[in-house]
Amino acid sequence: DAPTTQAETDAVRRGVQALAALRSYEGLATAVLDAQGRPRSAWWPIAQALSRVGDDRAVPALVELVSSPSPFTAGYAVRGLGERRAAAGAAALLPLLEVSRQVHPQVRVSAVRAAGQLREARAVAPLLALLEQKDVPQGLELEVLTAIGLLEAKDAEPSLIDRLTAKSPFVRAAALRALAK
Repeated sequence: DAPTTQAETDAVRRGVQALAALRSYEGLATAVLDAQGRPRSAWWPIAQALSRVGDDRAVPALVELVSSPSPFTAGYAVRGLGERRAAAGAAALLPLLEVSRQVHPQVRVSAVRAAGQLREARAVAPLLALLEQKDVPQGLELEVLTAIGLLEAKDAEPSLIDRLTAKSPFVRAAALRALAK
């Protein structure tokens, strides 16, 4: 076996992306999934293509890719589960919201967004715990507020009301939007 060249790697990446753009799940599955429907690789373009192919049959592979050590792969997989509104993905997403877990910031933001897209009620408590952390990055705070608004969580109202006096006008606006839902 000769080493793979950059040109070959680019060709595979572009081919996988083209199959996703064509919404060809069968073609993509043949290329990137094994006989059991598991991803042949945890390479980020595979997760990206599976998340963009627009077919619910990609959900089991995306759930498996969520646990990838690569933040790019895991982030695309989480994003795909949220966009597919795949209830089957909730169990894989909820641990990524836990404050006690070390999660790449990019993956955590994607998980917060996906929890809101899934309307996953079990995400309210971990989202509130994220919100109550010291020094929450503003981007994460805005995503949490948006997700809480999508979840229409009544038990989150005190935290949302507290954010109405935040220094940042963006945080105040996000809290107001969440309360309005």
